[in-house]
Amino acid sequence: MPAERAVDSGIRSILGNKLEIQLYGEHLDTYRFSDPKFQAEQLAWFRNKYRNRAIDLIITTGLLPQTVLPGVPTVFCGIESTGLAGAALPANSTAVWLSPDVKGTLMAAARLQPTAHQVVILSGASEWDRHLELAAQKTLPPSGTNWEITYWDGMSVEEIRSRLGGLPKDTIVLYLSIERDGAGHTYVPQDLVPGFSAVSSAPIYGLSAGFIGLGIVGGSVLDFEAQGKQAAEIGRRILRGEEASTIPPVASSSSYLFDWRELRRFGLSESALPPGSIVKFAVFSPWQLYRRWILSVVAFILLQTAFMVYLLVQKRRRKRAEEELVDLSGRLINAQEAERARIARELHDDFSQRLALLAIQLGQVSQGLPNSDKTVIEKLNLMWEKTIELSTDVHKLSHQLHSSKLHHLGLLAAAKSLCDETGKQHCIYIEFAHREMPEEISPDVGLCFFRILQEALNNIVKHSGAKQAHVEFVGTASQIRLRIVDGGVGFDPNSGAARGGLGLASMRERLRLLGGSIALCSRPTEGTEIVAAVPMAH
Repeated sequence: MPAERAVDSGIRSILGNKLEIQLYGEHLDTYRFSDPKFQAEQLAWFRNKYRNRAIDLIITTGLLPQTVLPGVPTVFCGIESTGLAGAALPANSTAVWLSPDVKGTLMAAARLQPTAHQVVILSGASEWDRHLELAAQKTLPPSGTNWEITYWDGMSVEEIRSRLGGLPKDTIVLYLSIERDGAGHTYVPQDLVPGFSAVSSAPIYGLSAGFIGLGIVGGSVLDFEAQGKQAAEIGRRILRGEEASTIPPVASSSSYLFDWRELRRFGLSESALPPGSIVKFAVFSPWQLYRRWILSVVAFILLQTAFMVYLLVQKRRRKRAEEELVDLSGRLINAQEAERARIARELHDDFSQRLALLAIQLGQVSQGLPNSDKTVIEKLNLMWEKTIELSTDVHKLSHQLHSSKLHHLGLLAAAKSLCDETGKQHCIYIEFAHREMPEEISPDVGLCFFRILQEALNNIVKHSGAKQAHVEFVGTASQIRLRIVDGGVGFDPNSGAARGGLGLASMRERLRLLGGSIALCSRPTEGTEIVAAVPMAH
């Protein structure tokens, strides 16, 4: 029987894993083989089978005559307290009472089908069937209901099946047990559930957890495996030395258990289930199964999207700021160049002319004096030489501020002239070369390279101590490159002084405005190499 197998499974889950406990399982099946003579012979066979075994405990599902193994402590389960022949338990025994919860099942059905007016109770003709029917008859309907209760207890299984299909959909059907139908046929109650469910037009409720999954909606059901575990726990206490008669009997508990598929089949809402109900066989949607994961992923995506939007906004702001910075830098450099040109014009057109006129006047005064005033003439000649020297310096400064050769003759001519003048003035051999340079170079590119060369030569003169240098312009299909190398003392490009210098910063900024780049290689005592490049597009 399924209930007995469930009890046996519960017992073995508690006691079966103990090495010091040896379990024996026997099935008397007194229900289907009820002949008194056969049962007497079977009991005699069992007594003979275990005559040489020291049995310490018996756990029985249903009634067991005390004459089988007299004096052995016994735990009864699978029976109600009213099912004993006497009013009390036998000596040296205790029990886990079976307590079908008809009331709880009817209350659950009332919650799920509040508009129901008819209740059909299915029961059989066996002693156990009649016992459950009597318990149902003693159970009052839930308050607030106005049910018409009908008992189908004298019918054959075939008649019950034919009638179930004609019931109104709002009918409540409670299946108690049918071990023997009205036609005298015997059955395993659990085996009838699928057939009843297949033809029934109304939901079927039950009292056994073994019916769940076979076609009933559910109810406040007995779990026979849990009852077996309760009996095994009591049995373990007895094996440890407690007297069975000192352990009070306990009642097995029922729990609300339902089949999700049957709820869906009859359109019964899960929200109407009693609190604490367990729903089995649910087929969840991906949202129900992975809701937390989906919400987490969506939240992560939204957070990531917000972060990406933030980064894009910041990138746009940064790009706009960089564009504004480039524009401002370009305007500052252009303003600087314009101011240099203005100062250069002032020096050339005004100060140089005035110094030249002063020198002429000093010469005239010196020539107009008598030869006797040699001291005065010498002083005037000295003043004339200083004036000429000052005029030359002003002219050079004007040229440094704004090279007229760059404007009129182009980059290569102005660069070669700058190298020659610097080398001659400071006694440095500067080798100048160029290869495959384009015929036309934009003024912006020419001015950029000229200022870089000018700054680099000033650094060679002031800091490197080199006696020779190499300057080379190279043109390719994609860019113009300027390479400046000296054999001086070199320096550490990562030092604070190098990074904070305005000369290198000015070079980088000029090249950045034209989309160019600069590479600097230098080590102490190993000289310096500067390579500046500007795309041909400019």
